[in-house]
Amino acid sequence: MATFFVTTSGSSDGEIERANSGSGESFSSLRNGAGTGTNSSSPYLTLGIRSSNNNIANTYDLFKRNVFLFNTSELPDNAIINNVTFSVWSSSASLFKNQLGSATYGITGIDPITPGIVSQNDYQRFTATRYSDTDIPQTNIANYNYNNWIFNSAGIAAISKTGWTNVAVRTKWDIDNDTAGLTWLPYQNATLITLYGTENHVGKEPTLTIRYSLPQTPISPVANFTAIPKTGTAPLAVQFTDTSTNLPTVWNWSFGDGQWFNTTAGESRNATHIYASTGNYTVNLTVTNIGGSDTESKIDYIIVSNGVLPLPGFINPQQIQTMTALLKI
Repeated sequence: MATFFVTTSGSSDGEIERANSGSGESFSSLRNGAGTGTNSSSPYLTLGIRSSNNNIANTYDLFKRNVFLFNTSELPDNAIINNVTFSVWSSSASLFKNQLGSATYGITGIDPITPGIVSQNDYQRFTATRYSDTDIPQTNIANYNYNNWIFNSAGIAAISKTGWTNVAVRTKWDIDNDTAGLTWLPYQNATLITLYGTENHVGKEPTLTIRYSLPQTPISPVANFTAIPKTGTAPLAVQFTDTSTNLPTVWNWSFGDGQWFNTTAGESRNATHIYASTGNYTVNLTVTNIGGSDTESKIDYIIVSNGVLPLPGFINPQQIQTMTALLKI
């Protein structure tokens, strides 16, 4: 298994906010309104919500989301992604506020109009699909350290192998469009945390760690076999044993006497064959798998005689072959 590690360097990570100074807007209008600002020049990204400076319940003058953009185009096209971890550095917990209640923070996707650049016009281009099954409570946000979200199947499916993978960190109130657990307090009380973007903070950049594997290239099998016995009198029963390598899945035996045996069952790959007639027999075994096939051919591998003792002074054909071979040495 391989690891693809990428930071957000080179992108315009930042916060997208919905702001309304003074009068305040409802939770719904803040969540769904057009963005009024982005901040990609500072490494300090504020995330959360602040109530408006009036006495009207559930009205807010600031609503912030954080966006992190990763160029994942160098992932192999055939990569099989096994798991993904998104990590982002937080500031000191002493800077956090939870005056409106302790939020939890989850991650979703966003589809910026311009790849690799986040702008105020992207405020309504967030998805409601969580990329992690676990939100992090504000009380568990790391104190000046990395916070980690493990991607679920939706997050893994959103990884781009040809362009940008985009991650948004948002409050649960925002993702679910539900203010349950949020306590209204007027006059610019807030629940906020601060995360780090890319700029000027080498070693604290947001990161995406992708663990993946590649499909294994099938290896063609190599055929081979043994036999016991290889000589004898008719009828001769021979046990053939497959010794092929590289995991064949098909075995085709040809015994040299016009008989054959084929199987795809590994437990039946060895064969027993009875030779009824005398003769020299060439045996072939062809094995196959998804990577290819191979044939092992053993000429005159099985020699079957008739078992009759020769007359004195008689030389049978097999003896002639043996003597001829010796004279050639």
